[in-house]
Amino acid sequence: MRKFSTIGIFLVVLLFNETTLSCLSNASTIGCIEEERLALPKFKDSFTDNTGQLSTWHNQDCCSWKGLQCDEIIGHVVRLDLGVNLNTPQFNFSARLGANEVHSCLLQLKYLNHLDLAGNYFNRIPFPKFFGSMAQLRYLNLSYAAFSELVPHHLGNLSSLLVLDLNFNFEVTIDDFTWVYRLSSLQYVALSFMNLSQTQNLHKVLNMIPCVLELHLSDCGLDNIR
Repeated sequence: MRKFSTIGIFLVVLLFNETTLSCLSNASTIGCIEEERLALPKFKDSFTDNTGQLSTWHNQDCCSWKGLQCDEIIGHVVRLDLGVNLNTPQFNFSARLGANEVHSCLLQLKYLNHLDLAGNYFNRIPFPKFFGSMAQLRYLNLSYAAFSELVPHHLGNLSSLLVLDLNFNFEVTIDDFTWVYRLSSLQYVALSFMNLSQTQNLHKVLNMIPCVLELHLSDCGLDNIR
């Protein structure tokens, strides 16, 4: 009887392990979510892509598209990285993506936590207001992107944001810095080469952000902060 019980337990454990591995295998190959796959081409179509950087954005599995990363278990897009580094000597400016809008279809990516559009040319369009509704963002890099006008105050809704990089958006301004205080998790802030000369409450808020480890404010119209 003891021998039978041991064999039975062994078979149950073996079956459980095989079932678990099968489930994990299926989960890791789940592919992208249909709603997100249908939304992303609208974002792609807003760009001028002279060098075919987005040429992979056509097959059924959007998790395999260049610049996209999905969660391996649930399949949702969690990372969109189309940023380019303009500071490398070999960089070709004609290789940048260009656009006259940032399509709000990005709001369909409800699990997106990393968005990098740095270095692409957005032709001085107003800073997109809907970014403040992308509640899961932890990383936002829009540096060197040629946006203009005011940073919308409801960017302060991104309470999980750790990194905010808006460097070298020469025509972007911040009229009141109070909304930044709501970014209680913020650790890295880069606002160099923006126009902060008329920004209110800047000094007060900078002293109240609890977690900031790195702050960049070079050449942004402030005489007494570097």
